[in-house]
Amino acid sequence: MLNPKFPCGPGHTLRNFLRSILLVLALPLSASILAEAPDDADLAAAVEKARATLPHFWNTLANPTANQESFMIKVRIVDASATEDFWCGRIHKEAELIRCTIANEPKKVQSVSFGQEISPESTQIVDWMYRDNGYIHGNYTMRALIKRMPSEKAEFYRSMLADPE
Repeated sequence: MLNPKFPCGPGHTLRNFLRSILLVLALPLSASILAEAPDDADLAAAVEKARATLPHFWNTLANPTANQESFMIKVRIVDASATEDFWCGRIHKEAELIRCTIANEPKKVQSVSFGQEISPESTQIVDWMYRDNGYIHGNYTMRALIKRMPSEKAEFYRSMLADPE
């Protein structure tokens, strides 16, 4: 199903996609941190929670309210060079087929590039997020990392969350 928050039309899709990219750039989490720390118990628990709640994300993506936007999934890409996680926007889901667009620059992986459309398997999804009334839902990996931040920085990022822990 195509996400109605990204309707076809000159400029509208690009504008929403650029908002999503700006959201990713504002996050404290480098996409590669998760992939580089496979033995980190907090991050592993965050991925588990994100995967367990993925049906909620898909339902919200398919039926967004007027205030819900900036839908993104974090996808793990493995190639001969490295393993790296990427935030992806412009999400389209039809049955089991997922398509999305890479929203950050690769640091190590060489098989994808910024702005490239990919078709990940659901098993590659390690996190998700969207904004509702400006507040972030999901983004469990960031939540895990907030616990490690200096208090002032952590409070800033908690203020962006819909349900800070």
